[in-house]
Amino acid sequence: MTATKTKKWDSSRILSLISIIGITAFTIYDGFRGGSTLSWIKTVTMAAAIFGVINCAMSASGSIWNYFLGVPAVILQGIVALHDGNYGIGIMEFVYLVPMQIAGFVIWMRRGAKLSSDTQEAQVQGRTLSWKARFLVLGGIVLALACLAPLLKLINANAPWLDAAAVIMQVVAQVLMTLAYMEQWIIWMVLNLTYIVLWSVTWYQTSSENAILMIAMWFFYFILSINGYIVWKRISK
Repeated sequence: MTATKTKKWDSSRILSLISIIGITAFTIYDGFRGGSTLSWIKTVTMAAAIFGVINCAMSASGSIWNYFLGVPAVILQGIVALHDGNYGIGIMEFVYLVPMQIAGFVIWMRRGAKLSSDTQEAQVQGRTLSWKARFLVLGGIVLALACLAPLLKLINANAPWLDAAAVIMQVVAQVLMTLAYMEQWIIWMVLNLTYIVLWSVTWYQTSSENAILMIAMWFFYFILSINGYIVWKRISK
């Protein structure tokens, strides 16, 4: 029996298009209202958001092409995080997430994904963690949080516990994504909600001009992560 091919306009692509339109429209409106010019940091934030939502949509579809957009996405998000004092996130973006894009590309190729314009051929074969592994992952997150948050507090991070939680969950989710485990999407969903709270705190504490856009970006990420979980339930064994 011939496998059914993924529709050209699947749910991930439709959601990413809606996200891009929303982020771009919001940035242009917020940047130019009152006759002001679009600042460099808002321009960087908008670019980070656009690269990021396309990357997230491709990841949700299981497409290896997500890694080609992952590098500019994490670099630009790192610049925004450092600019607004979320140092743990900013350092993680450059030191950890950039190399992980390369590692992810190599591992996904080994798990059957191909550099093809066909959505199904570009798709990785996902897998699932055992319940024992899931509990070990959860315990590791809690332990790492207890160690990292006090360190970020020493360097005056805006919200050390939220910053630490975001860093740790993103590290774990990225590892699970690189290894093609379906459970990554559960962590991505929690992580996206954490980022919404973190950037809300940043906006409240610093009145950062780009924090609201980051909140909008992570809201769209949250929607995409729900879709990612649904898709990966189907493609994982």
